[in-house]
Amino acid sequence: MRGRGPVVGTIGERVLFKDPAKAFNLGILPVIYSESDSKNQITVDALMITNTRTRVEVLWQDGSREWIPATDLVPNLSADDYECWPGDFVLWKGEEEKKVAIVQSVSFKDRIASVRWLGTEGVEAVPMLELDPLGSSMVDERQLSVFGLRRGEHVLLHKSGTTNGLSPPLVPKVGELEEWVHEVPSRAADGTMEGWRGELTNVAVKGLGFDISRKSPTGTLSSVQMSGDLIGQIVDVLATGEPGRLAASSTGEPSGIDWFGEVVDLTLNGDVVVELPSSERVVVPIERCSLYRDSDDDQWDGDEALGDPLESTGSVEGEMDYALNADVWEDVDDDEQNDWSYMETDEESSGDSKRNSAKITMPGAWPSSPPSRNGALLLLPDDTNRSSEDLGSPPKASLSIELEQVPTSLKEDEQEESGTHWTRFEVLPQSPVDHAFYSVEPVQPSKNFMSRLAKEYRALESSLPDSILVRAYEDRADLLRSLIIGPSNTPYEDAPFVIDWRLDSSFPQTPPIAHFLSWTNGNGRVNPNLYEEGKVCLSILGTWAGDKNESWNPARSSLLQALVSIQGLVLVKEPYFCEPSFEKMRGTEEGTINSRLYSEKAYVLSRGFVRRALEIPLQNLEDEIGWFYYKRGNLEKVIKDSNALITRSLQGESNADTMDDAAISRLSAGGILSLKRMLNKLQQILDARE
Repeated sequence: MRGRGPVVGTIGERVLFKDPAKAFNLGILPVIYSESDSKNQITVDALMITNTRTRVEVLWQDGSREWIPATDLVPNLSADDYECWPGDFVLWKGEEEKKVAIVQSVSFKDRIASVRWLGTEGVEAVPMLELDPLGSSMVDERQLSVFGLRRGEHVLLHKSGTTNGLSPPLVPKVGELEEWVHEVPSRAADGTMEGWRGELTNVAVKGLGFDISRKSPTGTLSSVQMSGDLIGQIVDVLATGEPGRLAASSTGEPSGIDWFGEVVDLTLNGDVVVELPSSERVVVPIERCSLYRDSDDDQWDGDEALGDPLESTGSVEGEMDYALNADVWEDVDDDEQNDWSYMETDEESSGDSKRNSAKITMPGAWPSSPPSRNGALLLLPDDTNRSSEDLGSPPKASLSIELEQVPTSLKEDEQEESGTHWTRFEVLPQSPVDHAFYSVEPVQPSKNFMSRLAKEYRALESSLPDSILVRAYEDRADLLRSLIIGPSNTPYEDAPFVIDWRLDSSFPQTPPIAHFLSWTNGNGRVNPNLYEEGKVCLSILGTWAGDKNESWNPARSSLLQALVSIQGLVLVKEPYFCEPSFEKMRGTEEGTINSRLYSEKAYVLSRGFVRRALEIPLQNLEDEIGWFYYKRGNLEKVIKDSNALITRSLQGESNADTMDDAAISRLSAGGILSLKRMLNKLQQILDARE
């Protein structure tokens, strides 16, 4: 099967007119070569394609359509996850409900879509940030169905009065839900396929105009190229290679195939326009369709790319007006793994900093170990003769190590209070049950594991910046929890980002495992490197194949480095360019626009992180989050800054342009609408607190 794109030949190909009369009417006559003394003649009627002209019908997001020369268009391959077109099904995600809607029109500039709720006549304008064109939460995890259909996709049509068995707009994939999918291939005694494969073969063979009427002596079949009227067709014949009594029946007509076609358009009420092989177009309800994808659908000559509305701000309908009608043509090592000495605490060089020294507790990592009473850092004794069997129980002796307490950058009158409510690193007796890795089997640590962990703790205790908090646990040495406050002049300013960590038994030979707590309510990623399912994509964590120098190295890498990398390399001013393939667009008009829209999304979503952290406090961080947002006034600051941004955006681009150096200089109308809804919730939280 192939789409209509490959029908047109490419430059350099030779073609013939199917109907010589059409060539004659166009003044194209064959060239006849002959010799004067010979009756032999050579007629040349083949033509070579030297130029092609293609026009495409473009559906713009506002619903208008336009025929444009293909050479005037450039594919937009960097559209965001919220782009949709008239006729598309979308899932609207509200505070407490989700509703399916059909897009009527979209304002790209304002980032607002006019949608019609499924099953009603009601039309409403909603921010695009609240729409999910893929309906991710409705699609089965096994991907047995899709959410709606896209132009350019192929479908099988169920008989009138029947459905595909799913509720709109879900569409099953052919060959995924049916019981016969798992049927084992088999052949009958005469060599013909049995089961659904045999039925499908018979339909295909008869549709092409062939009828196999002779049995194979060996019961096996092979495929050969036929000649004559059957040239260009591949059919099953006898293993001997003889055509035998293989007779051509009446040639199958495309008009007889009314159960298969290509989606060429979507209506504003949710129906699908399907073009049949006969070029007839029919309008059918989406519940009568099942999606057909060939096993080689990744090599569909770009059919899907033409019809996928997420590929450009103008959706190419897949219908081309060729300069010449296609119907008239006929085809003719690492040595440094234990070198972590640079992180050691040097007592001789610590100088006067010992005045602020504090003691913390190193976890015993044995779940049955009671927490220490004196707050000292518990380490295994330096006993090289300790047997591995002894590691199965708590150590009988411990060493106390003093760690340096580096002064924070808070104002002097706040330092005393922050020492109680904003301790950057602390080891707590018990791990929280809401930790992402709480249910994972605890690590039984080795001596090397504990020794390295002590060094990690020293680094965290002495060098964490004020905006990062880390909590470790006595009962689970393999778990940590971190809170990172978004840096200023970024879309993430003042927002909380919580990451749970796990150290497996091979640490530090393998990097720590991170799980990001995403609070976007299914509305997409807040950052290209922070996935909704929790993945943190970063070279140092081994989740991105970056430069070797950026990868985890047991000798040079640390938890502190990973935390600072997330804050400094991920939570940045222009997160759009964190995507490696988009970095080359920096400085271009397209890159600037896409970056601004992405930052707007990140800003609005991260305001929601503030709300989530205050409404459902995280264990072990409740007091710190409450102190940061209530006592220090950062919740009030978040609301004030957001309202100022809205006011600046409503005043017009001329005023907003004066703050182009700001991470968020202005918002679209859709962004303002989404942000206002979030600010109402934050204001209610603040009022309730007061």
